[in-house]
Amino acid sequence: MKPSPVSLVGSRLCFDPSGAVVVAIEPDAIAIADLRAGKTHRLAYPHARAIVAFADQLWIATSDECLARSDFAGRPLGDPIALPFAATGAFVPAPCGPPAAVWTSTPAVALFDDLGALRQIDASDADATFPLTARRHLTARGSRLTLPSGSTVALPPGTTALGGVVMAAGNQIVVLVAGAGGRQLLAISIGTAQVVQRCAVGTGIVRVATRRGLVVAQTGPAGFEVIDVRSGRTTATFELAYDVLDLAIDPDAQRCVIRGASGTIEVCELADMLQGLVVDGVVDGE
Repeated sequence: MKPSPVSLVGSRLCFDPSGAVVVAIEPDAIAIADLRAGKTHRLAYPHARAIVAFADQLWIATSDECLARSDFAGRPLGDPIALPFAATGAFVPAPCGPPAAVWTSTPAVALFDDLGALRQIDASDADATFPLTARRHLTARGSRLTLPSGSTVALPPGTTALGGVVMAAGNQIVVLVAGAGGRQLLAISIGTAQVVQRCAVGTGIVRVATRRGLVVAQTGPAGFEVIDVRSGRTTATFELAYDVLDLAIDPDAQRCVIRGASGTIEVCELADMLQGLVVDGVVDGE
């Protein structure tokens, strides 16, 4: 059986590219928190499946297998379009160019904003597809990752790519792979087609700060480690006072948004978490 895809940026909690807006799926709505203004509002999308936020628009995979787009105020951008079925669907955003993402169906579908109109193309029949731009993708098949240039990178033998995201500068991809020996996180240079760092991670949540080059990986129900992608080393660990169901980190690794086991959603400074300080909720989780 093919493993379910894993999002490295969050599919039910996420930040916009600026790191100033948090978007969260709630049972009956999408909550949007503007951290600069300290305000939260909600859009009525019951039982949404996945979200991704761009600089000027929000994409929502709805409960009836459609993609709806809107601005952050909730004004629709075009008509919804049908999405292929995906058992555990998630969006993998492209860091470069206009808004674009891959939807993790089988086969995957690449979607992108073409001067306001939404276009879609079959991404590939690969095990996993990771977009660099709307039309340039990296694909994993078996133990090989193929880059947009056509060069290939050997993944560890016997592993399968579970998820990945291209860093904001477009020069590196972080890929999560799994095999008999457990899960590994690989940092791969897109320019040189070389694995530049690798480290072991557990079975919990893994989230990547795509500009800062830091990873937050779950080590237990309430425990986490911070990994520097450049060195592959754990630079810090922290433990919260409650179990965590979901987490996202902003691109600059300044803030985290956390969904606790009770369903409550909180936004906090990563520096405060590392010091074990109490955090204040911004998204109230109603």
